[in-house]
Amino acid sequence: MNTHEIVKILAVSVIFSLIVGSGTYGFGTDYYASYINANISWGSTTDRLGWMLATLSVNGIHLGIYITSFLLAFSSGLIVFSFCKEYNISNGIVLLISYVILLHTWPIIMSTSNVMRQGVMMTFVFITLYFYLSEAWLRVIIFATLAFFSHKSAVLFVGIMFMVGVYDFAVSQLRLYAVQRLLLVLIPIVAIFAIYFIFPIAFGNYDNSRIIGRDFR
Repeated sequence: MNTHEIVKILAVSVIFSLIVGSGTYGFGTDYYASYINANISWGSTTDRLGWMLATLSVNGIHLGIYITSFLLAFSSGLIVFSFCKEYNISNGIVLLISYVILLHTWPIIMSTSNVMRQGVMMTFVFITLYFYLSEAWLRVIIFATLAFFSHKSAVLFVGIMFMVGVYDFAVSQLRLYAVQRLLLVLIPIVAIFAIYFIFPIAFGNYDNSRIIGRDFR
């Protein structure tokens, strides 16, 4: 990615974080229940970094909302511009407008001003994906690790990338159609096994969690 594109992403990210941090779009119930507090370090190790970044305050100034908004905007920009560059999509004004619109969709807005730890985790997952596509494996490991320490749900997203990577490696090395088909069957089975058996062991019983609406776990 060239300097001109990075400058665009930085400019949009700064403006977006200032708008969100000023309260222009309002804040969600989780923000007022917990994230409005200063310098929280609640939870287990897998949540600690998310709490620290989302609630960072200095001299009474709540910087966490600005940091979360900036990181989400910046990481989203990396994904959008690198994807368009990979597929030779024009990066003119239409792409810039599309990027700004993307930042105003529900998953991003909710993660900047309500479920902020998930927003921090999403940031590191997006950056992990960016370096994954660039095959910068050391950086993949670093940012995947940061995602793990931000919110426990990072296991799911990083796990998906890991399984896709295993499949791509097998396809590139084996070049056997039968083996490829077998992997396409085995990988979802492994994923289902992990979700229903390994996750409860690692993160405790989910039966006591609060479900809003229907339970689609």
